[in-house]
Amino acid sequence: MVHAAILLLLLTVFQIHRPDRHAVRGRPEGEVSLVFSDDEPGGGDTAPADDEPSADPAETAPDLPPPDPVEEPTVEVIGTDPAPQGTTARIRFASGDSGESRTNAGSGESSGPGNGNGQAVSFGELSGRGKRFVYLIDHSESMKWPDEAPMNFAVSEARRSIESLDPSEGARKFQLLVFNHNTNVFDGGTRLLDVTPESKRRADEFLRTVRPEGGTDPLGALSAAIRMAPDVIFFLTDAEEEISALALRRIGDLARRTGVAQINVIEFGKPGGRHPAAYRKLAEENGGAYLYKDVTNLK
Repeated sequence: MVHAAILLLLLTVFQIHRPDRHAVRGRPEGEVSLVFSDDEPGGGDTAPADDEPSADPAETAPDLPPPDPVEEPTVEVIGTDPAPQGTTARIRFASGDSGESRTNAGSGESSGPGNGNGQAVSFGELSGRGKRFVYLIDHSESMKWPDEAPMNFAVSEARRSIESLDPSEGARKFQLLVFNHNTNVFDGGTRLLDVTPESKRRADEFLRTVRPEGGTDPLGALSAAIRMAPDVIFFLTDAEEEISALALRRIGDLARRTGVAQINVIEFGKPGGRHPAAYRKLAEENGGAYLYKDVTNLK
């Protein structure tokens, strides 16, 4: 009986002190945490999977979609040749800088006297209606022939047209650019000027100094003119360079973003010379008119 009592006592003590095989080693009760290694999900120091509490679906973070890719700023290049040294008008435009865009913005020019749609202005048998005008005149060396008649015609028409600008009729602003392989703005600025007797007088004086010389970069000049965001551009050139379809599309996109309503084109040509179809297309695709003039018929 004594031996039996001792044996029963030993069994009882052994049962009380036996370690719980379901506990996490090294963690006091009440502070259990699950630790997963990078290599072994559920690592060796965790409780068996069938004893782990299941996660509450409401507390499980949803899988987030991958972030949208960051779009790098694009750069439009309308021309293909690098601008010559000294060029004042560039042909590169960042996507966020497309000039004086007037899309969905009031012009602030509708008050006061004059036609609400602007003035109808003519230039070399073409006309355009608006409040803001840019004159873009080729003065490359080829404008000399014959007897400087092309240059004289261009200067005369520009002087006459600018003089006709009348705020009481709705004309508000203008600018004058002449180009060969460089582009020059008559006041050295990059924005449109108010139509005033003084600004028209200074433009007239500037035109009297223009002489045909140098090569030609019509796309650089046209890009600079569009960036000024006029309503109407009068573009006169005798350039024989073709304009690619890509360049035409980019010109059109830029013109729409800056609010240009019309690009009117006068193209001078010589008998037997090249007459690129692109200049007619340039006018037609940008709300303007096209006129071809044989320079041998100029007076």
